[in-house]
Amino acid sequence: MLAIPYIGTAIEKAIFGPLDEKAKDEARRQINDALDELRTNVRFVQADLKDQIALLAEYVRVTSSELAEKIENLSPVQIEQLIVQNIRPIIVNVSIKMSPEEVRSLSNSAGMLPIEIPPEETPDRIGALLFDTALEKGNLSEFIEKLADNNPSLLEQFRERPSNSTLQDLKAKLADASSSLLKWPTTLGNEIWLNRGELDLLEERLRNKEGTANLILGKPGTGKSAILALLSQRLINKGVPVLAIKADMLPGSIKDFDDLQTHLHLPAPVMECLSVKGVIPIF
Repeated sequence: MLAIPYIGTAIEKAIFGPLDEKAKDEARRQINDALDELRTNVRFVQADLKDQIALLAEYVRVTSSELAEKIENLSPVQIEQLIVQNIRPIIVNVSIKMSPEEVRSLSNSAGMLPIEIPPEETPDRIGALLFDTALEKGNLSEFIEKLADNNPSLLEQFRERPSNSTLQDLKAKLADASSSLLKWPTTLGNEIWLNRGELDLLEERLRNKEGTANLILGKPGTGKSAILALLSQRLINKGVPVLAIKADMLPGSIKDFDDLQTHLHLPAPVMECLSVKGVIPIF
């Protein structure tokens, strides 16, 4: 599976998922640096998953024997599952921008015939079907390579992690898009904030448990929006990129993600913004 190393975000999440979601920045940097070098290593690209894990551990051992040992103990099966979970929505998102005919043209590389695809399917559903078929038949690398060859500009955004300047620019644009919730009142009329234990709990869970969904329930006027507004402000002040939306204030004319991107003035499609590592959605 790691023979498609240009999808850096998926690899990072696959590596850190079974390691430690609270891994220190230095450990993350060491793994990222090793992966950057290994992306051009023919031996690494052609190796199977088990050997790729061993090669990654070998590179990291130079700077941290403890981290290398953790990598060596990773389960190839678990990592493969994590990689698949991260790559699938990327492929579906890319397929949305293609015509049904363009997606169907990739069917042979996935291991199926165009006539096997129901004619009424939409591009995203065709992309998902081809991905699942390619995975089942062991053709995933070939399928993704074909997709990248036909649409290099579409997949380019997933090949490298964003630079610091790009990430800072994205943080600012996400903050602007989050203004409706960020400006929501967080205090009573006399500027008193009622301390809520849920706020600290939510911040801890969002910062330390990647992929966890949290749902706040309560009657109207009990302070749900105020908690989310203050939580968003806290995270942004700590340098965390946040997309915070007051969903019940969105215009009824918004029918899909394209409409939402236009309304929020986002620099890229909504799902692409959320796919950048570290971005936290708060709705």
